[in-house]
Formats: sequence, C-alpha cells, structure tokens
Amino acid sequence: MQISLPDEAGRLQILAIHTSKMVEAGFLDEGVDMPELAASTKNFSGAEIEGLVKAASSYALARTTGGGDNLKKIDLSGLKVGRDDFLRGLREVTPAFGVSTEDLQACVRGGILPASDPCTRLVATATNLISQLHSSKVTSLLSILLEGPPGTGKTALAAQLALDSQSAFCKLVSPNSMIGMGEHAKAQLIARTFDDAHKSPMSLVVLDDLERLLEYVRIGPRFSNVVLQTLLVCVKKAPKPGHKLVVIGTSSSASVLEHLELLDVFNVSLHVPPLTQIGR
Repeated sequence: MQISLPDEAGRLQILAIHTSKMVEAGFLDEGVDMPELAASTKNFSGAEIEGLVKAASSYALARTTGGGDNLKKIDLSGLKVGRDDFLRGLREVTPAFGVSTEDLQACVRGGILPASDPCTRLVATATNLISQLHSSKVTSLLSILLEGPPGTGKTALAAQLALDSQSAFCKLVSPNSMIGMGEHAKAQLIARTFDDAHKSPMSLVVLDDLERLLEYVRIGPRFSNVVLQTLLVCVKKAPKPGHKLVVIGTSSSASVLEHLELLDVFNVSLHVPPLTQIGR
C-alpha cells in the first residue's frame, strides 16, 4: 500500500494539528503564517512536519531560557514561537523526499556559458517544454533526451535544467554513484527513485549517461537487459492524476538507444552540438 505525501492543504491541516496546543497556551506568535509554512514544506511527510514544529519550539525555548536547563526556575510567560524559529527549523529539517541539490550542483560547478546559438535554443526549448508541463491540465509526463558527442556538456545542461525547474522532487541517477553495484541492485535503485518521484506532485529525474547505466559495450554487443527493461517501464510510466513527472536522459550515442528500443520511450530528442574553438 503506497501512502502519498500530503499536498499543501494537507500540510496546512497537519501544521494546525501539531501547533494546536501551542496556540491554546498562547505560545505561537501572531507573525507565524501557516499557509506560508505549508507552501514551504513541499515533500514533507506528516512526521517531518511534526519534527519541524518541535524544532521551532526548541529554538524558541532555548532563546527564552538562555540555554538554562532548570525550567522550574525560569519564567516562560514570555515564550513565543516565531516565524524565524520555523524558518530556522526549515533549514535544519530536511525531507527524505526532496532535491539532491549537492549532486546536481556538482555537475555544473564551473557554470554554463552560452557557447552557441544552437545551444541557447536547445536550453530555451527544454525550458519551455518543462514550463508547459507545469501549466498543463492534460499532460502529466514529459521525457527529454539530450544526445550528442562526448564532452558537449550534456550532463551539465541536464543538471541545470533540473535545478531551474523548481521541482519539489529532483534526483540524479548516475553510473558514477553505482560503481561496484550489480545489475539487479542498479535496477532496484532506478525503480525506487521513480517510485519516490511518483509520490511528489511535481518531480524531475535525471538519467545521466544511459549507455553506462545499461553497461553497454560495443563488443558483442553486451548490455544489462535487467536495467534496460527497468528503464523501459519507468520512463514510460505516467504518474497518477494530479502529479507530474519530467525525465531528462543524456546519451552519447542515440543510435545505440535506438537499437535497444529505448530511444522511442522519450517524447523529445534534442541534439547537443559539439563545442568549437573560437577562431577555428
């Protein structure tokens, strides 16, 4: 049985439940905006929202008591849990389902420079497609393949598109983090990532270097059929009503993906042109 994460209205109700005693005792500051907190807690489970309220209470208590541990000798009449306490809690309490910011930022450490007009148009096209999915009332799944020669910055482009998408759930699936894993473990990790993505109202998954994920080698040729079948199912599986998913894949050989029948599962294929030196 799969229990989805609460939506914004559900998070508002959960916040009201866990702050009800605080309100009754007069400890909640009037400046605390519950709808604002509900909007800021995307991908928080009920338990994580409870943890946020407890963290905010702890910060307010420590501020009021000055760090003292004998509460019986301390006047708590002036205790107020304020907006800043909740904002501090938001920085400390990280949801299990969220954005893998560090992994994605590592892919664009040096930043992205507009190398050429085709590259600029490519980014604009992908960005517009993602924006259209956000506003669409009909479409729930968008899959984009960035294909081109090695060294053209496909991973960096995919990571930047993911960071700019402002998706509540955003994960990078890369062969770099799967070294030493067997094909069944890889398939389970990919499937679990997509399962988590389907729990969030707006998700984005980056599948980097698809050939390496598939363990493809030209001699034979050989590849992992277990991983291939997992990708074929996961990339095509639409989220449930009310939820939306973007999948961005990168590949250095679209012909290989076509041969493996993986190319057809992507809605859009965008060619990333090779970089050229100025003056050449």
